[in-house]
Amino acid sequence: MIRAKYDESADIWSLGCTVWELVTGRLLFKPKKEPGKHGKNQHHLHLISELIGPCQNPSFLRSGKRSDKHVNPNGSIKNFEPVPADHRPLYNIFVERFRLRDFEARGLTDFLNKCLAWEPKERWTAD
Repeated sequence: MIRAKYDESADIWSLGCTVWELVTGRLLFKPKKEPGKHGKNQHHLHLISELIGPCQNPSFLRSGKRSDKHVNPNGSIKNFEPVPADHRPLYNIFVERFRLRDFEARGLTDFLNKCLAWEPKERWTAD
């Protein structure tokens, strides 16, 4: 979306999305464009922030060739209110919306947090 450099860690991100979809039967992110308000990529970045928390390294979000279209200089997503730094609702979503048991929700949350990290270097590797 921001056209930053990426590597095989993108496959780990995809794995996290696929596991979510297998467990829940729903797409993890379903961004929408709202003309006059925001673009689809901006909404997608905001949905990611809402799920895993905002990126803690604004320079990472600003590193892409298209960052200026979607990201403010402080690293927040354009046309959206910033998400609080402690906002990480994965566990609660699994328990409250999908009725998973505590140990299932904890395990999945831990797994997905290691797959769905903003910065590629913070994600699990295939090793």
